[in-house]
Formats: sequence, structure tokens, C-alpha cells
Amino acid sequence: MAPLTTGALLVFLIIAVALVLFVTEPVPIDVTALGIMVVLMILGPWTGVSPSDGVAGFSNPATITILAMMILSEGVRRTGLIQRLQQRVASYTGEDEHKQLGATIGIVGPLSGLINNTAAVAVLVPMVNDLAHENGTSPSKLLLPLSYASMFGGMLTLIGTSTNLVASSLSAQYLDRPFSMFEFTHLGIVVFVVGSIYLLTVGYWLTPSHVTPRSERETTAKEEYLTELVVRKHSPVVGATIRDALEEVDFDAEVTQLIRDDRYISSPPLSTTVQRGDVYTVRLTDDALQTLLDVDGIDLVPGTTAESELETLGPEQTLVEIVLTAGSDIIGETVDSAGFSDGYRARGLW
Repeated sequence: MAPLTTGALLVFLIIAVALVLFVTEPVPIDVTALGIMVVLMILGPWTGVSPSDGVAGFSNPATITILAMMILSEGVRRTGLIQRLQQRVASYTGEDEHKQLGATIGIVGPLSGLINNTAAVAVLVPMVNDLAHENGTSPSKLLLPLSYASMFGGMLTLIGTSTNLVASSLSAQYLDRPFSMFEFTHLGIVVFVVGSIYLLTVGYWLTPSHVTPRSERETTAKEEYLTELVVRKHSPVVGATIRDALEEVDFDAEVTQLIRDDRYISSPPLSTTVQRGDVYTVRLTDDALQTLLDVDGIDLVPGTTAESELETLGPEQTLVEIVLTAGSDIIGETVDSAGFSDGYRARGLW
């Protein structure tokens, strides 16, 4: 057996590093994939990958087909068809987990054969997740079978999985015989039926319940209020800092704005000294509000009974309501990590 060359060893090393990065995900998977491609091209004299070879995959028919399937799935999502489907499925399954599981498998399987299994899962995950939460089922009991059923259904047609497309491309390149659209259908039907039976029986028993559905969660969060408080002349908190004043009355509250001498100060520092006549906009719970009203010299601003009546806005400020739509870049981010205050010059009142 001939010893491995330096180039082969280098390629194996790159593959090993790639596997570690794919498993640990210190950076997004797509960044890792593009980085590997660049490294292989840079080390071309040893890896044998030229720049043209490195980017050839972008023009591969399999890649274009997968991209087209992704566009098709996004179009399906935007039509609202999935939302209507969710209503129909929910009315049929109710709170029966076996019906929910059967409907999930029955929908994602055939759909995976039509628009690629990855795209099918991307389209159906929100629907299945909401179906589980709204009917008292742990989402993991449906989302895990959703993934496996999509792989079974992907074997029904040539475009069902990226693997089929790549195999067809290689067959056309080396054997001069690309696969037909329904090359795998006979075997795919057998795999899908057997796999579905497994998911409905043994798989159902093995699938863990990792997440408690929203409908069964016992919420301990208390309703919060946004109100305006005025500090009177003889209040015991006059001369103290905001931090000390909050500690003295012993409750949690968020001071969102200070009005002093016709000046509006958003999110005043906790080190700010309390002065008589100050008007503070405070977010707090009902219990905290009752405690605060017992403190001498601190009163509610007369006439403010609801958030819409608060006179908390400065001359150049506007109060608006925003809704995050599907696909927003800041979904999953915190207010700080999304740079909300700096990027939008706004403060959230939620």
C-alpha cells in the first residue's frame, strides 16, 4: 500500500476540522462550509483544488434545483396556505397526540417528495410547533418525527432530497445516466410506510417530551403597569438616589423616564438624586404599586389611569406599536444584542 501524500494528509486534516466545526458549531454551518471551500482553494497546490473547481458547485444543477425548491417553499409560506392547513389539522386532531402525529407524518412525507425535504420541514415547523403548544402536546413529540418523516418522504422522488440530486448529478457525470424523477419511488414508498409505522408505535414511545406546552405552563408572572409618580415636598426619599429609594420601599421597579424642570430624561441612572417635584415614569407590578402608594410624599400623577393617558413623551418623542413579522432579523435576539436602542434610537416599553 502506497503511503499517503502530503496533500492527502492535508485534505484529511481539513475534513477532520470541518467535522468538529459542524458538530460544535462555534460559527454558523454555512460560514464553516464556505471557509472550508476557501481553505481548499488557497491550499490548492497541495489539495489539488483549483479556484474553478472550488466554485464549480454553485453552477451544479443539483445546487440550482435545491435553491429553486427553497424559493418555492417560501412562496408557499407567504400564500397563507400553511396557516389554513394548520386550522384544518387542528380541528381534526384536537388534543389527541396520535392524531397529531399521524397528521404531521401524513403531511410532511408527500410534501417532502414535491418540494425537497429540507424546505418542507422549514415550512411546516411553525405550524407543527403551534399545533403542539395549542393542544397541550410537547413540541418535541411532533418535531422529531417531523424531521424523520421528511427524510422518509424525501426518497419518494428525485427532488425529494439533496442527496438524490447530488447522486443523479454524479451518475450523469461518470455513468452518462442521470436518474429519472421517480427512480426511487418504489423503494421510497416502502421506506416511508415502514418508517411511518415505526414513528407511530415504537418511535412515539421513545420520543422524549422535552418542552412543556404553553397551554400547560403555570405562569407566575404578574401583570405590570406603567404609571407616573410625583415626588412631593416632604417625601422621605427626597435627597436619596433612585437606587436607595427603590431599596427603601423594597420592591422591584423599572424607572423608564424622569421629568424634571420640563426636561425629559430617558432611563435616568440609578445614581440620580431624587428631588421634590420630580415626575417618574415607572413600570411595576400591582403589588409594588400598592406598596408604593403607602409611602408618604409619593403620589400618582392625577388623571393617569391607563398607559394611553400617560404624559410621558417629550416634545420630540413618539409612541408607536411595532409587530415582528416572520423572518425578522431580530427574532431570537435580546434588546441589547439586537442593538435596539442604538440602531433605532428608541426604547421598548413591553
